[in-house]
Amino acid sequence: MATDVNGNSIDVTAGAFNDFNKPTFSVNSNEYSVVNSFLKSISSSTLDADKLTSVFFQISKATNIPVLELIDEVKGQNEIQLTATLAAYLNSTGESTALLGIYSAVIPNFYVARNILP
Repeated sequence: MATDVNGNSIDVTAGAFNDFNKPTFSVNSNEYSVVNSFLKSISSSTLDADKLTSVFFQISKATNIPVLELIDEVKGQNEIQLTATLAAYLNSTGESTALLGIYSAVIPNFYVARNILP
């Protein structure tokens, strides 16, 4: 166990895990405000809107598409369409081992399914 500046003990592995895969890059504050305010207007949670704002900037950086064009693309989409669009963008920028499913029903193996009690 390690201690922080206040003398509280912290778990080093949890701190390292929490900092894993957090890309750092700078963005235009005006664009950030536009994207964040749009997402807050369609989201019921401020925390979700803040996280989605970060996702939009990550997608923009990975695809070299300006973030305001991405926002224009998703304006007017319902919740299902927005989810499908974001999943498609994230699949195009992520690893092939961690793809997000879009409208895919889970069909269990026949032999596994027959052993499950109703």
